Amino acid sequence: MKAETTKEVTCTEDGSIKYTATISFNDQTYTTSKIETVQKTGHKYDDNGVCTVCGHKKPVITLKAKKAVYTGKAISIDEPTITEGEVVNLNYSYYSDKDCKNEISEPVDPGVYYVTVTADAGSDNAGVTSNTVTLTIAPQATKVTSVANATSNVTVSWNKVSKQVDTMYTAAQMVRNLLRSQL
Repeated sequence: MKAETTKEVTCTEDGSIKYTATISFNDQTYTTSKIETVQKTGHKYDDNGVCTVCGHKKPVITLKAKKAVYTGKAISIDEPTITEGEVVNLNYSYYSDKDCKNEISEPVDPGVYYVTVTADAGSDNAGVTSNTVTLTIAPQATKVTSVANATSNVTVSWNKVSKQVDTMYTAAQMVRNLLRSQL
């Protein structure tokens, strides 16, 4: 049997090997061949982000932290910056904890969330992961709509903000501050 490489396997492309078997019987020679595909190896990056096989530089996916105000709808992180190559099919992961253990869907409610992006397993740069950044969703500001001072009573009206979680002032603090400003 004879094996012949018909296409070299690389980090990003499959290769192939042609196997040829020849047998002689009763003064006749019989030959058969089979071509087998050899799967691409994928990049093998060193600590400096350079492939030890082909010299390809590992792409760098960089996210920027984002601050947004609660809208009642899912808020996503902005597109990342990609340097040193091309990355397709990005997967965004949102977490409710700093250690990125509790994955959630795109956040809606006010709070601090943590986000990473990873290249899809089907791409040549599978597993390349971004830095982890925060996505901070602030509650909408509570707005005082009117203050009325009638003799010894003070009436304060404001619009309630749904899903308000962490406000700067409680209602009592707002009233206290308004009273001080009226004196």
